[in-house]
Amino acid sequence: PGAPPDDVALLVGCEVEAADDGDRFAFRVAHAHQRTRVLAARNKDTRRQWASTLSGAARTHAAKAREQDLAAPAARRRLLAAERRRGA
Repeated sequence: PGAPPDDVALLVGCEVEAADDGDRFAFRVAHAHQRTRVLAARNKDTRRQWASTLSGAARTHAAKAREQDLAAPAARRRLLAAERRRGA
C-alpha cells in the first residue's frame, strides 16, 4: 500500500503529548513512521481533551486491529473448509 499522504495522520502507534511552546497550548502527535505534527488548542483544558481523545482513538483502533488479526486465521480456515466442502 505505501505511505499515507502528508495530510493524513495515522493514530495507531502514535504518542500524544503536551508540547510547551511559549504561550500556545500546543501538543505533539508523534508516530514512528510519519512526521511529528504539532497542534495547538485554545487553552490547557482543551489541549487535555484533544490529547485524551486522540490517545483513546489510537488505543481503540489498535485493539480492533488486534481483534481482526486474531480473527483472520480462524475466518480463513472456515472459508477454506467451506470451499473444500463445495469442491472448489
